[in-house]
Amino acid sequence: MQTATFIVAALVIGYAAVCAGLFLGERLLLYHPDPRRVTPQAAGLQAAERTQVIQLKTRDGKTLVAWYVDAGPDAPLALFFHGNGGTLRHVVDPIDQLADFGLSVLAIDYRGYGGSTGWPSETGLLIDAEAALAYAKGLGRKPEQILLVGQSLGSGVAAQLAARHRFAGVLLDSPFSSIEDVAANMLPIFPVRYLMRDRFRSDRYIATIHAPLMIVHGNNDWTVPIRFGEKLFAAAIEPKTFVRLPGGNHLTIGEPEVEAPIRNWIAGLKLGHPLAAAQPTP
Repeated sequence: MQTATFIVAALVIGYAAVCAGLFLGERLLLYHPDPRRVTPQAAGLQAAERTQVIQLKTRDGKTLVAWYVDAGPDAPLALFFHGNGGTLRHVVDPIDQLADFGLSVLAIDYRGYGGSTGWPSETGLLIDAEAALAYAKGLGRKPEQILLVGQSLGSGVAAQLAARHRFAGVLLDSPFSSIEDVAANMLPIFPVRYLMRDRFRSDRYIATIHAPLMIVHGNNDWTVPIRFGEKLFAAAIEPKTFVRLPGGNHLTIGEPEVEAPIRNWIAGLKLGHPLAAAQPTP
């Protein structure tokens, strides 16, 4: 009897210790910043020759590294937010694909990533996003000329930013309904919904976005299962478009299979500037 009691007590203590670790180490588990700063040329960006490396100041005193691909002062601008495990050097393909459409692209490394100062948090990333938007507007871009693009974790940043401001369109790649949903799927035996501080509840914001929405998602996504993208899409208002990439894994922008659907969708937005000619959808 004493042995059984000891085993149960040990299991309870161990379970509580893991829960405490999840709570205290949440941001270490959620964010995987690579602090190394790399130039567009070293990263292999095809549009490097027309890309400026700039620094943005946030309202809380952080300095962000950003790349600005300049397609001309009148070109619409894609404001790009990457995921939690990479930096700008890991997203050269989607940046190049957007630039190939005739868009200017402004992409930031969040605080703690790619030479930017500070450490990431949900509140901090939203402050970073506001700084990026302010810079885009400072370039003379009006809301109807700005396309918001978010990949994975960046989809949570983009969803909240789009709920606060007007944009010409919102493009989300491999998005989630909330980080809570993803974490609960990964760790079903732990009460992660009650342990998380950075929840990125995109499902609470998506219905307040009054801009055309496109979601692209691979149906073999093991990082953010496609059902979470579908859940988010169901909560969104029209006009909205969902593109499933058969056999696709996590993150799809930059893949040849989604180029035509994304190009055609962007070409249909009222951006006030002709883009590169849309290609026929197969």
